[in-house]
Amino acid sequence: MTPAQKQERKQAKRMLGQTVSSDHLVVHAALQGYIKRPNTAARFCQQNWLVASTLSHIHGVVKQVANEFAALGYGLPATLSVNPQLAPMAEAVLAAGLYPNLMYRSKGTANFTTKEKFKVKLSSSTVLVYSPKKSNDQYGLDWVCFHDMMQSDRVRVAQVATKVSAFAMALLVGHHAIVDDSTHTISDSTHTISPEPATNQVLVVIDNWIVLSMDGQEAEMVLALRQRFHEAFLRHLHHDQSAADHDLHLVTAVMHWIGGESATDS
Repeated sequence: MTPAQKQERKQAKRMLGQTVSSDHLVVHAALQGYIKRPNTAARFCQQNWLVASTLSHIHGVVKQVANEFAALGYGLPATLSVNPQLAPMAEAVLAAGLYPNLMYRSKGTANFTTKEKFKVKLSSSTVLVYSPKKSNDQYGLDWVCFHDMMQSDRVRVAQVATKVSAFAMALLVGHHAIVDDSTHTISDSTHTISPEPATNQVLVVIDNWIVLSMDGQEAEMVLALRQRFHEAFLRHLHHDQSAADHDLHLVTAVMHWIGGESATDS
């Protein structure tokens, strides 16, 4: 495949998924398009540089997982199109679900760093686009979650990635989050994060490796929301409807907040 063809394929994927921030949403859009066009699937795949056999395999896996959830007592999920308004929440859910498959890099650097301090490159086929002046973290860090990693003798490459906002990580990612006022060094001792002097900034530390700077009052609210989300999730797992209306309002509000924060980061 020539460089021009590779670029054409990448642009087709961005148009299909309506995104420059998530390879996962491109896969979702491709699968939905494939399912909705049983009689013209081959043409759809050709137009969008997709492989029909791969989508058929993914579709089979999705049906198998759906049947397993149905056997556990959960209804089959409705087909959902992830439009630009829902995309930020979908990206946040991906980050939570793929954890600890997260990695970060300082603005302007090529390699990402994983929790285990491995240096990783994004796949050349990714649709992700980065602004040269902005990052999705106050301290100039770009965060992404990834689906899989390929390793050769000299390089690790992350396959199928999605950008993650700092707010979404603070609210949904990881197991244990605390507020800390000490200094943390990350990126293999090349990037230091400290609370800003003479401000109300604090550090939110998640599982002792994700470090985010936030306003002190905002941090308290986010940690309280993390706990409420955890409790709502447990009620959902146990089919407990005692606070169904409250939980619905909570999820709706969080969707609006994450969407607003993502718009600010972009």
